[in-house]
Amino acid sequence: MVRQQASKQHVSATRRRSDIIRRLICTTVLVVAVGRPVMAQNIWVRYTEQKEHAYTLDVPRDWNVEGGIVRRSAIQPHNLLVLTSPGQATKMIIGNSEAITYAIPTQMGMQMGFVEGAPYTPGGDPMMIRSYRTGQEFAVLYGQFLLQQECQNVRLVQQRDRPEAVARLAPVGGNFVQMRQTAGDAFFVCEANGHRFDAYVFSQTDLSVAGGISGIWNADNSFGFITPEGHGPAAGLVLSHIVNSLRPDQNWIAYQLRTTGAEVQAAVSRANAALDQNSAAMRSTFADPSSPATSTDAQAAQAEIGRLISGFDEYTTGSGERKTVPYGAASNWWSNNQGQTAGTHSNMAPGPGYSPMNRVPPGQ
Repeated sequence: MVRQQASKQHVSATRRRSDIIRRLICTTVLVVAVGRPVMAQNIWVRYTEQKEHAYTLDVPRDWNVEGGIVRRSAIQPHNLLVLTSPGQATKMIIGNSEAITYAIPTQMGMQMGFVEGAPYTPGGDPMMIRSYRTGQEFAVLYGQFLLQQECQNVRLVQQRDRPEAVARLAPVGGNFVQMRQTAGDAFFVCEANGHRFDAYVFSQTDLSVAGGISGIWNADNSFGFITPEGHGPAAGLVLSHIVNSLRPDQNWIAYQLRTTGAEVQAAVSRANAALDQNSAAMRSTFADPSSPATSTDAQAAQAEIGRLISGFDEYTTGSGERKTVPYGAASNWWSNNQGQTAGTHSNMAPGPGYSPMNRVPPGQ
């Protein structure tokens, strides 16, 4: 009995330590990114994670940023950031909103009441009972969950397995800890307040099983956006830049691992390797004209980025007067001789006396 208890304690300690390292990798590098910045630097500000100074990253100037590290326990930090554009037309989320590690249900556990969705606190570390989901499965479920809070008539357009997005890394904890990593993404459309929106979610899920006894997993490496219809490519490149700029604080990582030197450097190296691999997947998603997220080529999408970030667009009246309107709020804009403007989603004028306005090309 003593040996069995000692063995279980060894399994638990080994799994916890490997899970800390794995979670730090997911926490500090949560999403995929484009290899180079895709827009001018003057529209960005450097942002430091507010709660624990765990990392810094670029955020669009004048955007609202909420969240940061969500700490479930001393050994369980998760990251959750929500960024909203001026006018609130575009929203981005980095991380899993549940911000918790999941434990796979077992037959014995279910008999004790640890069923799907139930809290589970082994050794005082809060978890939640959840059946394992692949990255593709989680992207679909997560997207549906998030969008139901934002809009109506949510429709899944496409879902994909993205095995190329997973970095092939050496196992953490040696052969004793078995790990499985999968990635996938999902594309959605929905409606809110008479407007149509495009949405996208990417998720990587990480499963670890120690000694073949039980499994835990997380979906910290998840991200998504919702943006006005047709602006998905620009939103994707903006999100890519944000994460490409993310840099973990090495002192913070050292404190989480309670160590210094080689082990910290190894954790950072693993994080960078994961970011590099995910970068290629992100780039192919938003630079490929055949992608369901991309209605124009990447160059056209980059031309839209400045306006998406600012939250405003520019149109001209028939007399050449420039008008500023909310970005992506309508597909057609109109003006009358009283100086009033109105937007519609059809080619029909909003009322008598309104004439169509022409959009000013970005950069002019």
